[in-house]
Amino acid sequence: MIASTFQRDDPAQAQIRSLAAMLQLRKDNRSPFVLMLGAGASLSSGIPPTQTILQQLVDPYQDLTGDVYARFDKLWKRSTPDDRGMLLKPFLAHLGVRPSPGYESLARLVQAGYFDLVVTFNFDDLVEQSLRGFAGTKVILRGETTLDEIPRLVRKPVAPLTLLKLHGGVHSVDNFLFTYEEMANYPPDLHTLVAEVTSRPIIVCGYGFNDLCVIKAFSTAGEAVFCVNPSGAPQNLRSILASRQSSERVIDGDLGKFDRFFTALEEELKARAKAVQQRPKLNPFKFLDSYDLDDRDWYFGRKRLIRRMLARLDGPDRPESLHLIGPEKAGKTSFARAGLLARLDPATYDRIYLRCRPELERQIRDLGAQRAKCAPEGLTLAAALDALKP
Repeated sequence: MIASTFQRDDPAQAQIRSLAAMLQLRKDNRSPFVLMLGAGASLSSGIPPTQTILQQLVDPYQDLTGDVYARFDKLWKRSTPDDRGMLLKPFLAHLGVRPSPGYESLARLVQAGYFDLVVTFNFDDLVEQSLRGFAGTKVILRGETTLDEIPRLVRKPVAPLTLLKLHGGVHSVDNFLFTYEEMANYPPDLHTLVAEVTSRPIIVCGYGFNDLCVIKAFSTAGEAVFCVNPSGAPQNLRSILASRQSSERVIDGDLGKFDRFFTALEEELKARAKAVQQRPKLNPFKFLDSYDLDDRDWYFGRKRLIRRMLARLDGPDRPESLHLIGPEKAGKTSFARAGLLARLDPATYDRIYLRCRPELERQIRDLGAQRAKCAPEGLTLAAALDALKP
């Protein structure tokens, strides 16, 4: 009797492998992930957590009562913008810290095109420092950019990377820390924007998910959500993970720490790239697998049917729909993708292929929402199909 053993990846490592595969796929299709950063991303660089800042701000004022958040709320409400600037002045010294190694890995991934939007709630400038020398970054700082300009700049980016500092920064002290009232709700246009960008595939890293305005605006529908946090998914994020079929997409423990996560993610992406480079020349015979758009030159045997279908689509009596009907494993998928879609001009047609699965309607609504640049909640199937029209 021969016994064999093998060692599985731990769950966090397995999720990093899954995330790397998705990041590469999205990058190749020019539809990158969104990255959302919280205070946990700054701890290893020496930036104190927000609660520590609040405690140090309120300690000198003995007339304030309640817990640290209630005391800060009272202090901030009675402070003018100039007062707020003076109160925060001692913390500006933290701008002199250098970004931790995780930021170096993040900067390389940004420059490689894996992210096109970073949303941060942190007041520091660690992301900006790490990307210094990379000209392809547009920083949008709430408090410095008007509220009506923020959605426009995010939806029509002017640089490969948009860095959105949603809660301001040290250069906009009046919008750096907020009162309870200010944190209860985003302004309507900003709420809509947050719902829109968080419906995209997103990594939530080092964020405790305790801000009420974010909890209300974060989209419960959309694509994959990966949570990176040493202690696991925050309580307020768990229902969103469940609704986005992402409950297992949690990277915790040592790999959930900001530096360790981005170092490991970069290593995994490098390993994948190296494996692709070393992969032998592909065999054009795909056996039971279906052909895709890239397999156009290897797809043979349906020329007459392809010509007939293309003629129908380009003719004066172009139908609203064409139906391809045949038995299972007859080659319908290969024909649709490598035969027909691959020969349509991408400048004229949107070449979208969706398998007929139980969640097909949700997939169509998500695609329609992306095209219409709106949140998928409340978008009807008919409206989504209208948005997908060329």
